[in-house]
Amino acid sequence: MSRYPHLAVSAFLNWPVDIPERHPSEVRPHAYRDSQAGFYCRRNRWRDADETVITVLLNPTRGYMESRPDRALRINAGGKHSSWGTVAQGHARFWAASPKGETSSLALADGACIGVDFTDGSGVDTLLVIAWTTG
Repeated sequence: MSRYPHLAVSAFLNWPVDIPERHPSEVRPHAYRDSQAGFYCRRNRWRDADETVITVLLNPTRGYMESRPDRALRINAGGKHSSWGTVAQGHARFWAASPKGETSSLALADGACIGVDFTDGSGVDTLLVIAWTTG
């Protein structure tokens, strides 16, 4: 049971009925974040079930939706789900994304860096680069 049952009614009453529908790719970016919770998400397109979605949750969240930090780099690509390693908990040092989010860079608290490129410039749908320093 929700702690905030009035949200469903509020959403129904405030639903924009006089605005024409648009495809998500026209209004949603391909990279977005919640810097307070440390949630970072990248998506290569808004088309079908074979899309690539890369996410990481660095910090615990509290409030309406509570969650422990997952801290694994989650990769859903071509209908397959996988996770890579564990990243450091804490606020990211740096985040940047191109205007529509086709490319993005994330530097984590421990210095590891994650770069994503969805531009097809490399000849592949998704280019994921992970770099870190040792010692």
